[in-house]
Amino acid sequence: MEWAFDKVSQQDINAKDAIRTANRYTCPVCGIECTLRRGNVKKPYFAHINGAAPEACENYHPRNGTNGNNGHLGFRFHPFPKLYIRTYNSSNWYLEILIYDYPLEKGEISIPFGLFGQVKISIPEIKVGGIRIPVKTMESYALQTSDEVTPPYEQMICSSIDGLDQKNYNVFYCSDGSGMRLHKKQSLIWGQQYFIVWHMNLGMLGWLPNNVLPQEKLNTNDQWLCKMICLPDAQNPTVEKWVNNKLNYQIKHPPLTLSTLFPIPDRILDDGSLQISETKFIFLSIDRNTTSEDFHELIFVSEALPQYTKKINLCGQMPIIFALNPLPLGRTHLWIDGYPDISISLYHTQSMFCDQYIPGVEFTFQDSETNEYISSPAFSSYTTFQLKKILLGNTSLVQVSLPKKASVLIGIQGDNKKLLKEYSIPEGSHKAFEQQLKDEIVQLLGKGKLVIDFGNYGKVEVDNELNTDEKISLTDSNRKKLKWIIAQISLENNLYPIGGIKEFPNLKLTKHWFNEDDYILIKKLIGNRFVPSFLLPYIRSVIQEISIQLKLFS
Repeated sequence: MEWAFDKVSQQDINAKDAIRTANRYTCPVCGIECTLRRGNVKKPYFAHINGAAPEACENYHPRNGTNGNNGHLGFRFHPFPKLYIRTYNSSNWYLEILIYDYPLEKGEISIPFGLFGQVKISIPEIKVGGIRIPVKTMESYALQTSDEVTPPYEQMICSSIDGLDQKNYNVFYCSDGSGMRLHKKQSLIWGQQYFIVWHMNLGMLGWLPNNVLPQEKLNTNDQWLCKMICLPDAQNPTVEKWVNNKLNYQIKHPPLTLSTLFPIPDRILDDGSLQISETKFIFLSIDRNTTSEDFHELIFVSEALPQYTKKINLCGQMPIIFALNPLPLGRTHLWIDGYPDISISLYHTQSMFCDQYIPGVEFTFQDSETNEYISSPAFSSYTTFQLKKILLGNTSLVQVSLPKKASVLIGIQGDNKKLLKEYSIPEGSHKAFEQQLKDEIVQLLGKGKLVIDFGNYGKVEVDNELNTDEKISLTDSNRKKLKWIIAQISLENNLYPIGGIKEFPNLKLTKHWFNEDDYILIKKLIGNRFVPSFLLPYIRSVIQEISIQLKLFS
C-alpha cells in the first residue's frame, strides 16, 4: 500500500514521507492498523498488520494526490459512519448513525433500517458536520450507495457498523442527552457520564447500589434496557472492579484536558465539532486532572496553521490559558502532540460568505417599548428569557427561522412526561411552517412547562413561573477563568493599573442582574487596583462576555 492514514496529523500520508513508529497508521479504506515496511530493493510501503490487504485498500489514492492543505477534500475526520444514542422526553431513547459530509461526492446514500422506514440522502446536501439518522436497534448495520459514489468513499460509507451486542454491555458517551459508541480499546474516565445498553436476557443482577454508583434507568426499547451512570470524580476501588468485570472496560483519569474558554461556540455540529463565528482571538485552556507531572513539554498543534505550533510547559501551575490568532474559515483540528484523543475540532464561519454559512434555528423578538428587533439562537438562555417576557407583555415573538431540513418536537411536558408533538417541514411550504410554529409557541406559552426541541439545533424550555426578579449566571468557563485570574493577581510583577481597562461593567447593573455568588466574584476582580500585565488579555475577554450578558438582559 502506498498510502495510509496518520492518526497524529489526521491526514493521508505517503509511505515515502512516513516515519517508523508503532500504532500510528491505519488503512484509509477499512480502518485496520497498518505498519510501515522497507525492503532492500523495494521502496517503502504500508501493510495491514493482519495480513494481505484487499485490492480496494492496495489501490487507494487520494484525489489530486493529496488530502492535506493543498487538496480539494479538506481534512479527514474519521469518515466512517458511527453509532450514537440519543434520549428524548428524559426517559426514552433510540439509536442514530452519524454520516459524515463527503465534499465533491455525488449520488445517494440509502438507510434501509431507518427508525421510521427507509431513508435516502443526497450526499451533496449533507451539511458540514454530517447528519444523524435515527435507526432501529440491530446487531449490525450496512449503508447502501448509488452507482455515482466513487471509491474509496463507497468502501467508507458501506463498511459494516457494529450495532448492539446481545451478549455484552454496550457503552456510549453521555453529553447533553446523546453520545457516540465507546470502542472496546478505549477507557472510561472518572467523573464522566455514560449510557449503558444491554439486552434483557442479561438481566439486572450485579448492579451497584445508587449511593455507590449514581444511575438513572431509562425506558425499555425493543427488549433493550438502558441506564445512564455517573462515575465518581475520585477513584473508587468498588466502582473500578465493577466496570472491569461487568462492562469489560478499563477506567482511568485523563492526563490532560483541552477546552475552549472564548468565544462561546455558536453550536455543536453533528460530528462534535464546535462552530465559532468570526472573532479576534480564541482562548484555550489546558488543564490536568491528576497531580502527576509525567508530562513536561508538549506541542500544541493546529492542523490548518502549523506555524502556530506552541510549546507548552506543563510542569507549572494549571490551568494554562493562552490565545490563538484568528483561524482561517473552515475546519481546524487542534490536538496535543502524541495525544490525538485530547483534541478539539473547530469550524470557523463568517456570515457574509453564503457558502460558509451553517444554518441554525433563530428566534426574532420585538421589544414593546422601543420597537427594536432582537434575534437569538435556540440554544441561548436569552431565548428562554425573551419568551418569558412575552407573558409579561413586554415582548412579542415576530419569527422563528429554521433550516430547510428540520424537525421539531413541541408541547407541554408535565409529570406524566407525555410524548411531545412532532412537526416536520412539508415540501414546498417552509414559510407557512415557520408561521404555524410561531403561532403554536405563542398559544402554548403559560400553559405549563413548554418544551421546544430542535434536535441538534438546540432545545428551549420555558416554565410557567413569571419571575420579574430573575437573575443570570456566569457560564462555567467564565467562572473558572475568573477564579484563575483572581488567583494569579497575587503575582506582584509588571503591574498594570486595572482602572485603565475601559471595558469594565457597571457594578450597579452587575449586582442587579447577576446572582449573588457571581456578583461577589466579579466585584473581587474589580476590587484590585493593579494586576500583572500578562493577565490583561484574559481579563478583557471575560469582561467582554460579562458586558454582552448585561447588554442582553438589561
